[in-house]
Amino acid sequence: MTQRVQLVSGLAPWFAAWSVLCSTCPGVARAFLGRLIAVLRTNHSRRSFPPCPEAIADLVAWSHILAGWSGTALARIRAPSSPISLTFHVDAFGGGARSSFAGIGVFCLSNGSFALAPFSPQQLQLAHVAQTYSTLILEFSVFGFLLSTFTEVVRGQVIEIRCDNEGAIAVAQKGFHASPVMGSLCRVLAALLVLCDCFVHFSFVPSQDNLADHLSRGSIPAFRRATTALGWSPAPSPTLLRSPSSDLCEKLQCSFYSEA
Repeated sequence: MTQRVQLVSGLAPWFAAWSVLCSTCPGVARAFLGRLIAVLRTNHSRRSFPPCPEAIADLVAWSHILAGWSGTALARIRAPSSPISLTFHVDAFGGGARSSFAGIGVFCLSNGSFALAPFSPQQLQLAHVAQTYSTLILEFSVFGFLLSTFTEVVRGQVIEIRCDNEGAIAVAQKGFHASPVMGSLCRVLAALLVLCDCFVHFSFVPSQDNLADHLSRGSIPAFRRATTALGWSPAPSPTLLRSPSSDLCEKLQCSFYSEA
């Protein structure tokens, strides 16, 4: 009982922040409460009191996000009420027998812009799970790369992001994830949505129809053949792929993008 009292006392500042948000911005409060409940459940199952440093760091990072919000990022990830103005295909590849290139591909069907870049060894190591690479982590990370690369293009727009990983779509719609790496990527996505002032609709596209597939494997010629065969006109040269800013990643306790 004493340990639980200490736990609640230690989280008192976040309870106070949540109570304020309930009256000013219920949507943000819901997202924050979800993170708080996840931390409490995790620590209860592990009988860990007070919460581990990683859990506290996650809540601190969320308090940084919420401090500057006048709206909620969760409300920005939904079926849009306004017409979609830009559509993107995204893909991530961890390497394989047929291709040693492990990277990111983004293609904007609306204006022909595209971008690609390899994952760094450090990023692949962060995504390493059970003798392989987590496609969930790799695919989800592309959302942050997209918003950082095309910030001015997507600003104030309703955009659609199509990917072939249903798990990544589900996590984006939920807004958080229990694992440290995925949780940090969720925080960066939430912050970028607010910074870009855009609304996102995530949808599934089968792998064979994903036009960013060849880009994630590093093959621009194959990408051009596939897109032109379907009537699309990609830009003459790729856009430089950008990561979220180091200041933002440091504030939100996300090391994935800084390992590029």
